[in-house]
Formats: sequence, C-alpha cells, structure tokens
Amino acid sequence: MRAATFLLFFVFITASAQEQAELSVYFDSGSYSLSSQESEKIKAFFTSDTISFNNISVNGFCDDIGNSKDNILLSEKRAATVTTYISSLTDIAGFEQSGKGELPLMQTADADHQRELHRKTVINISYSIKPKTAVVVSPPKDEVDHYIGYKELTEPLAEGDKLILRRLQFISSTTTFESPEIAESELNEFVDYLRRNPQTRFEIQGHVCCITKSFFDARDIYTGKNNLSAARAKRIYDYFIEKGIAASRMTYQGFGRKFPREGVQERMNKRVEIIITQI
Repeated sequence: MRAATFLLFFVFITASAQEQAELSVYFDSGSYSLSSQESEKIKAFFTSDTISFNNISVNGFCDDIGNSKDNILLSEKRAATVTTYISSLTDIAGFEQSGKGELPLMQTADADHQRELHRKTVINISYSIKPKTAVVVSPPKDEVDHYIGYKELTEPLAEGDKLILRRLQFISSTTTFESPEIAESELNEFVDYLRRNPQTRFEIQGHVCCITKSFFDARDIYTGKNNLSAARAKRIYDYFIEKGIAASRMTYQGFGRKFPREGVQERMNKRVEIIITQI
C-alpha cells in the first residue's frame, strides 16, 4: 500500500489573546498506528513551552474503502490513538474525541490521492501564547568563546564580516519569535546601524541543526514545508523591510543543516547570521 501523503495544514485565527489551530495527521490504509513522521508533527506543536493549551478536539476519519460500520470503528481508533499520544505530551484535560467514519469521494479529483487525504485525524486546538518577561542579558562567560569569528556592530566592519543575532530565539519549528521584545530589541540595533550606514549591503543567512539526514532543512510546522532556515531568514528580511530598510540592500537564504557550528550548544546552531557584502 502507498504511505499516506504528508500534508500539514494550519489555520490560525486571532480572537483576543486566544489562538485557534487545526492540525491534520495522516494514516496508512486500514491502519490506526501513528508513523514516526506524524508523531513528530504532533510532538513539535504540543511540546512548546511557550504555548498554554485550553481545549482540544480530535476527530477521526476514513476513506470510502470497506463497509460503513468498520470505517466508523477505524475512525474512532484513529482518534483514540492521537488522543492518547497528545495526552502523553501535555496535561490538558477535557479532550473531545470522536470517530466520524468515511469521507465521500469527489468525482472531479484523483481518487487515490483523495483517499490518502481522507485517512486522517483532525486536531482542533484552542491555545494561548504565554507572556514572557523581556530581560536582555549578556551571554554567560562560558559562552563567550562560542562567538569567536563573529563581529559586533560596535566594531569597524568590512566586506565579508559575519555577525550573529545572539539574543534571537524562535519557537521550535516556527518562524515566531520566542520573546518578541528581546528579538526586536536586538533587531532594532541592526536597524539603527543600517540607517546610519546607508551604503552597507548584506545577506541574511538562516541555519538549523539536529535533524535527520533525510532532510536538508527542518520543517516549518505552520506551512508543512522543509524550508525552516530560509523561512526564518525571510522573517528577519521582512522585519527590516517593515523598518524601512530598502530591499535592494539585502538578500536572504537558508542553508539548512549544511554548516553546523562545532562544539556549541544545540540552540546556538539554530541561528540567523548577517554577512556584510558591501561597505
């Protein structure tokens, strides 16, 4: 049988301080066992320490193969499998869980592909982003050596010099700043420098680490694409655009896990660097 096609779909709606997300998890034909890929998809969302979960509903579905009674039972088992796994990751109470049975085929689309997309469980999540106190601190003394080879904005800069966004951290598997206040404080230091030095041009480079060798880049859970390093670099590019830095002065690209930094903490390999291309 064909493995279920990977597809991740998030819909976010802001309502006051509460967010809504929809996550689809896919199964092989006739199965209610989670694949490692789908397990990681769930884990990436439900293990973030920056999110507070409010309500979760889990609905299982099937394709149209087999009889209706068996399909109802299979959809219920799929929902139960996902609920059990989420329960192992978070202590939220009050799950809503149900099996919805089979989804009908549309005559205008490829039947096999439709069936792959119908073998799923849909998780609807209500959650809030936990507020964080903006405290800007210098790196610990044992981390100072980790920045050897990088310049600082207070130093004279030349073409080819490399800087790193030291205080910027992202929520796992996303392009969302873990602490917007801290991230924007550092980014605004770059904005001020770029305004004072309008001749300076640069490239924004994103990097990730610690992912399977099967993938060049990490997965962005908002889009389902394996381009997280490039998406994070573009997030910084877009921020500079918002602050009035001309697009003609900068480029961006992602390097995935191609250039890991040896001998540093894992979080320091999940980084964004600024490379001076013209002074």
